[in-house]
Amino acid sequence: MGIYTLHYLRGIMATTDLLLHLVSTMTKQEKRYFKLYSAFYSKENGNNTLRLFEFIEKKKILTGGLTQAVQQEPYARQLPFLKSQLTDIILDSLAAYEASKSTFFQIQRYITHAEVLARRGLYAHAEKMLLRAERKALRTEEYPLLLDILYRRRSLLLKRITPTFEQDIDALYEQGTTMLDTLSSVSTYRRQMDRMQIIAMRYGSHPATDDREKMESIVAHLRAIQEEKSLPFSARLAIYNTLGTHAFLVHDSMQALEQYRNTVHLWREYPDMIQEQPERYCRYLLNFLSSLVSVGSLEEFTATARELRGYCDTSSGKLQESFLKDLWALELMFYLNRGLPDLCTDIVADIERHRKTGDILPIGVASLITLYHNCSVYYFLQGKFAQCLDYINILQTECREELKRDVQSFSRIFSVVAHYELGNIDILDNSIRSAKRYLKKNEASGAFEKIVLAGIRSITAAVDTTEEKKAFSNLHHSLIDLLHENEHEPLGITELLFWTQGHLEGRSIREV
Repeated sequence: MGIYTLHYLRGIMATTDLLLHLVSTMTKQEKRYFKLYSAFYSKENGNNTLRLFEFIEKKKILTGGLTQAVQQEPYARQLPFLKSQLTDIILDSLAAYEASKSTFFQIQRYITHAEVLARRGLYAHAEKMLLRAERKALRTEEYPLLLDILYRRRSLLLKRITPTFEQDIDALYEQGTTMLDTLSSVSTYRRQMDRMQIIAMRYGSHPATDDREKMESIVAHLRAIQEEKSLPFSARLAIYNTLGTHAFLVHDSMQALEQYRNTVHLWREYPDMIQEQPERYCRYLLNFLSSLVSVGSLEEFTATARELRGYCDTSSGKLQESFLKDLWALELMFYLNRGLPDLCTDIVADIERHRKTGDILPIGVASLITLYHNCSVYYFLQGKFAQCLDYINILQTECREELKRDVQSFSRIFSVVAHYELGNIDILDNSIRSAKRYLKKNEASGAFEKIVLAGIRSITAAVDTTEEKKAFSNLHHSLIDLLHENEHEPLGITELLFWTQGHLEGRSIREV
């Protein structure tokens, strides 16, 4: 993703034009499907809606000024009508595209077909269609749809009274009662899960005793129910997810890992559910992978990452875009934290390949900052300071400063170190002053930043090798003291300790 792409994205986000938003968010597969779908609207004199679509796709309108952009096009006078028509066709094509892949819409399709057959008096065929919908809804636990199917089967029974009508209608109502009980049970656990998610979001920003007590109450309630009776897949999944969220919030890493592992194992007991809902399963895989970052084994993390990447590589664009960026970030974090930068090589190459080709839709700015930061750390640990500086410069010039302030602040320090290693002594003073201005402006100049900038000034001021080594030694010990004094490790301190130790021992950072 280059500089132009990011400017284009900002333009798209700034516009209020629904049409431009829609086109900007479409994947290659969706665009291909749209062009086939829109061929239905072709006329003898050409399809102007398709021409307008291709114009927007090719020109990448940056500020929403579509009227001005198409002034020289033959269909300029028709623009208001064409925009409305194109928006409708895109929405129709996206709905049709998603319906072909969604279990919910596939079941709805069976129900609609049954309704059409019933209106034509083909009751036996309509019943078969509803039974097909029912089997699929049962397999995927689409309980609201199941109730709708049962209601329609009741209507069919009333229209064609058979010799076994009384037994059939009684069985139908008993099935409905059971379904209502199951739906009520699942709703109870999902409600607790939703409550936990909301409380967790609030607690993560502003920890409060009241919220902690609410979470503990939810957990105690779920654990009691969990031990009492056998539960359907959806209910068990909701319980595991809720317990995992709570454990993550209270920093019980092992408990979070156990619960998220339970969710993945539960999914694997229902392969049909994975096949029907791959995106949902990937979301749980990602939760599990996140819990493995801090306490998981290399073998389990690598195997889970490989499984998630397999879904990303073989799925539609939307699924790939949803998870690939998070997978990259977790993999880089895991391998870098364990001192295994060589395992990051293929991941960074994958990121750079996607940046150059633009194969996936843009990711959120916060995720982008994390990715670029981790790429810069990777190159730093490999001793490739020019590439490290490239990512630092992109991060500083392309990303909003109000996000990820800790990363943004450290990138200023990192930039000074990279310039020193590249021998850019002539611009080092300016780089240090620029870093100080940024840190002061954003009130981010703490003990760590002051120690590093002062240390680098001492290093560059050294008149001989002995003085330089002494300056590195002073900086190294100051960083160690700071590390011992702080409850939370300052971002980047480990990388700089590797750097100072390398200079003291005459070894590369990679060797250290």
